[in-house]
Amino acid sequence: MSVSISELQPSSQGPHDRDVVVFFDDPGARDFFEPVLPYLAADPGLRTRVVVGGYSKRTEHSLLNVEMRPIETEDEGEFNPVFIASGISADPQSFKTLLDRFPDIPTLLAEDYYRASNGYFDRHIDYDHPLPDHILTIDEVAKNEIISRNGRNVIDLASRIEVSGHPALDYLADRTSIQTERGLIRERLGLTSDDVLLSCFTSTGVTDLIKQFAEELGSTCQNLKVAFHPHPRDTKHNIALYERLFQDADVKLCTTEGLNYRQMIAGADAVAVLPHSTVSLHAIGQGVPTFHIDTIKRSPEDAQVPVQYGLSQLVSPADFGAYMKGFSKKRYEMDLAPRSAAQKVAYRIGELSSSISVEVV
Repeated sequence: MSVSISELQPSSQGPHDRDVVVFFDDPGARDFFEPVLPYLAADPGLRTRVVVGGYSKRTEHSLLNVEMRPIETEDEGEFNPVFIASGISADPQSFKTLLDRFPDIPTLLAEDYYRASNGYFDRHIDYDHPLPDHILTIDEVAKNEIISRNGRNVIDLASRIEVSGHPALDYLADRTSIQTERGLIRERLGLTSDDVLLSCFTSTGVTDLIKQFAEELGSTCQNLKVAFHPHPRDTKHNIALYERLFQDADVKLCTTEGLNYRQMIAGADAVAVLPHSTVSLHAIGQGVPTFHIDTIKRSPEDAQVPVQYGLSQLVSPADFGAYMKGFSKKRYEMDLAPRSAAQKVAYRIGELSSSISVEVV
């Protein structure tokens, strides 16, 4: 398993009484756990090692507000975890390797987006995964989605699930800071009050969809500016191709170097997701009109969950182009999730791990 292993540096000195592992290898799972880590570091009873793979492995040192000590080998020091907290793995084999390394340990699975865990319950048979002892979801809708789709095949599934909220959305509680950041980002991008900023976020391998989308945007309002953010796991070749497709369609791209996705959303007048991404939750939460762009007509039950509940819209590239021609700026007041989710998740990890009796050296 190609991973990076680091140990959280505790914010207070003192003896710990249990070891835990936090694992993620996907950008969405990384966003879920990133705000949780400082709270884990502050728990004097925990020694936490963070196992990072995939795309997240390249950016583990940019984790916010937490000090981490790299572990050169898995055997460095005496480490006997009693609990594993994991995101939905992008690579089932990597997660299986981790479980094989620490067998028979209780696990917590965090679902960072609606239906993200659907494949997990199928793969746990193929890869001989044990079922998670605990599952965290972002809201009741996500919890009910898991139960309705997997409840017949998984014994006592409902009793394993609890709603934690989404730690990455905690910042939405501070509306004043979001509004302040909006002004700063638009000033940084050189936008006037008349300019319309559309922030676009893509899935991987969506060349044909972007081509249609860009061609429609090229004929919309003259003061339209586009901020483009490709999926972190997409290839450099694809990303260069996407940018060229926008340029060929005479779409004015903003230079967004140094901006993260939250900032791109904060400065935006509208957000387009091609066709789906967890960042749509941030856009909806910030009150920005949010659109899932797709060429496939989907039945209501197969549409993105935010679309089903009227929080975002599912449109074709052509329909979106027509919408932007008559676009008027408007933001909404949204309240998506319970606050302090990061602290709640950290508390549950500490609480659940403390219920396991084990001697830690």
